[in-house]
Amino acid sequence: MTHPAQTPGAPDSQSGPGIVEGRTVIQPVPPPLGAHRGALTERGTLTIGYRDESGTWHKDFEIRLPTMLDVEVAMAQAGEGASLAAITRHTWARTLVRIGTVTHITADMLASLADTEYGVLLAAEEALRKKLKAASATLPG
Repeated sequence: MTHPAQTPGAPDSQSGPGIVEGRTVIQPVPPPLGAHRGALTERGTLTIGYRDESGTWHKDFEIRLPTMLDVEVAMAQAGEGASLAAITRHTWARTLVRIGTVTHITADMLASLADTEYGVLLAAEEALRKKLKAASATLPG
């Protein structure tokens, strides 16, 4: 329910982040608090890289694993009926800590990458999952 003091379309405290009156709000939602700090990340190098507006190429990257919130927001931003590749691109826009010196990464920016970079980023994400799974196997419970 929207309260009088709220902006229409803005999430309210009862519905949680990104949900308003039973529908998903397609607005940027910041990553969970501390998602970048202290999170295990994987580093890698893009095959071709990203060329910024000034013509500088950026190839080295750092990525963290997505949270469920990251995926939910990415699905909403990609839109109904979006392909898995589009949802993944929106997710990576949230989980890439950096590409070179670029730290503000958008789904549109990632859309400009060569298709070969999809496999590079997917492999880095999978390598990180394996590391975390191995590390958690040693924990009790």
